[in-house]
Amino acid sequence: MSVKPVIEKNVPLAGLTTWKVGGPAKYFTIASTYSALKSAVDFAAKKNLPIFVLGKGSNILVSDRGFPGLVIHLGAEFQKIKFTHNGVVSGAGVRLYTLAREAARRGLSGLEWSVGIPGTLGGAVKTNAGAQSKNISITFKKLTIMDFGGKLEVLNKKQIVFDYRKCILPIQGIILEAELALFEDNSEKIQKRMSEYFDERKIKQPLGYATAGSVFKNPEGYVAGKLIEECGLKGLKVNKAQVSTKHANFIINTGGARADDILKLMNKIKLEVYEKTGVLLEPEVELVGDFD
Repeated sequence: MSVKPVIEKNVPLAGLTTWKVGGPAKYFTIASTYSALKSAVDFAAKKNLPIFVLGKGSNILVSDRGFPGLVIHLGAEFQKIKFTHNGVVSGAGVRLYTLAREAARRGLSGLEWSVGIPGTLGGAVKTNAGAQSKNISITFKKLTIMDFGGKLEVLNKKQIVFDYRKCILPIQGIILEAELALFEDNSEKIQKRMSEYFDERKIKQPLGYATAGSVFKNPEGYVAGKLIEECGLKGLKVNKAQVSTKHANFIINTGGARADDILKLMNKIKLEVYEKTGVLLEPEVELVGDFD
């Protein structure tokens, strides 16, 4: 039976992002089935609306004006996990850390690096997320996507271009499911590695604050955080947005920051680093909505 999605108007997005900033979505829906998702895609097509898929809200900066289209959150059907003896097929809406933890319990290795990353599998594939000198493309096998016409397509690794913090798909659409290749290992050893990685993150990163993760990509031959720190920018503020004093490639919302404050701070950092080092930083976070 086809189930039509509930599409709401003017839904605030700030509380759904890890930076806790941003205006409302013109339209918002939770698509919990394939048929509901297709109906939502059809709705956007009829109204000529842009679509944005919102996972856990990390790695994005939503405009104070909000998003002038349809924001889709993937519900129950896209949060299922099926393990095999040497891999996993997972919905795009599954939190990456949840997937790594469940794999570890089953003695499956390959995702330990993702501990502490707050995003979903879909977002991880879209951005080729990585840490500890590893990334999602290493384990990637294939994915299922729904194009913006509502058609399902299965793409294998040869059809996709993975690069540093990006993934280029041959067609535009919504990532629904991905298959990853994992390998067997001792469960306790896997969980020990995860604990060590997480302890390292706690020491180096401001995990107790509202952030979106690393703000800038590492330029070739450089480390963004080190460049920012060497330019003396730790602690730099624009209103309630501040460069972390713990890790210079993180911007924290100290309480009440706006998206415009964060963007102004990002631009100040880019300008200072470029003027002092000649290196142009490129944002890792995605700007969502309309900015000046």
